[in-house]
Amino acid sequence: MYLFDEAEIKADLTVVEPTLDEVNQFRKKKYLGQRKEKLDKLPHDKVIFKLNPDDLACIECGTELKPVGEEFVCTEVEYIPAKLRVIDFFRETYECHRCKNTGSPYMEKAAMPDPVIPHSYSNWILEASKEWLMPVVNLLHRKLLKEKYIHADELCEASHNSSYAQSYVM
Repeated sequence: MYLFDEAEIKADLTVVEPTLDEVNQFRKKKYLGQRKEKLDKLPHDKVIFKLNPDDLACIECGTELKPVGEEFVCTEVEYIPAKLRVIDFFRETYECHRCKNTGSPYMEKAAMPDPVIPHSYSNWILEASKEWLMPVVNLLHRKLLKEKYIHADELCEASHNSSYAQSYVM
């Protein structure tokens, strides 16, 4: 059972694939700043990741770490029906002031969650489904196989000669 292969199932295999020369005719050239230019007009939300309060101690001397700055990490575009917004992710950098004065400075950055698709601000459905949804599908499949009885009523197509199924074919 595959949930995300509609394109492969419904594809017309008789259609001739375009050659690389045909595709190159329609390709736009990229230029520096293209991504920034596209996102500048959208509203931006700033999200800052901070260290857990339990981790605000220098591992060298135990002194409390103080924030000294933040580092821009990435940008994501979030689609909300009839609304787009840009979320800029930053993470704080912490420094031990005691170790700084001893000649061996200690700094630490807050942890960040990994994005669904690194280096992309678009939501690529097939890639996201493969990485994030297929593990859920596989887990559900394993759980179903452990059951004694399974009941399903999927009548998308009449795949057998049953009068019950034929009554639902349009």
